[in-house]
Amino acid sequence: MNKTILAVCMACALPALAGAQTPAPATPQGQEEMMKMMHLAANNQLGILEFCQAQGSVDADVVELQKRMLGMLPPVKVDGVAEAEAAGKRGEVQFGGNSVKLADSAKAQNTTPDAMCKQIGAMMKQQAAQLPK
Repeated sequence: MNKTILAVCMACALPALAGAQTPAPATPQGQEEMMKMMHLAANNQLGILEFCQAQGSVDADVVELQKRMLGMLPPVKVDGVAEAEAAGKRGEVQFGGNSVKLADSAKAQNTTPDAMCKQIGAMMKQQAAQLPK
């Protein structure tokens, strides 16, 4: 379960930002809920990357990439964005009402938070290469 939360959170907004075509929910309300979820996850990811940077696992350029991607999301009013980012800064991955500490997820996967941070950073750089210039 921990691995799933982390994988979903870290990848939820990236394909859409990179131009991948994903099926949209059938209703406007469904679309709005999906966008709210993407905003919360992307802001939590920003916090996670800031946590990783504070630990020395990623550089500031990775955090800036996430900020750039956040700026590409369509604007939508979302409650809880600041809380999602703050949780990430504490090393807590949140998605869809679930929460897991990055350290706990790393331990469950027989790795370290540092290795996970580096993996997230590498994924960010790979996704950023696919973004429009």
